[in-house]
Amino acid sequence: MNYKKDLNSYSMYSGLSHILRNRWRCILRTTTGLVLLRLKRTCEEWILALSFCICSHLIVQYSSNVWSGFQHSINSTF
Repeated sequence: MNYKKDLNSYSMYSGLSHILRNRWRCILRTTTGLVLLRLKRTCEEWILALSFCICSHLIVQYSSNVWSGFQHSINSTF
């Protein structure tokens, strides 16, 4: 009789262990997914910010060159 009781408790423990293992896998998968998603968003934000800085720099540099050329043409005309 005790043998059967031990078997039942082992079976219950094994089932509980299986549920907990699956729960932790699910939590780990979800956490990893969220971390990767956040990392992806952070990279996208950095790329966007860097692109904005480069474009702004190029626009300022181009505008400065145009203005300089315009001033030069005015000075050489008069």
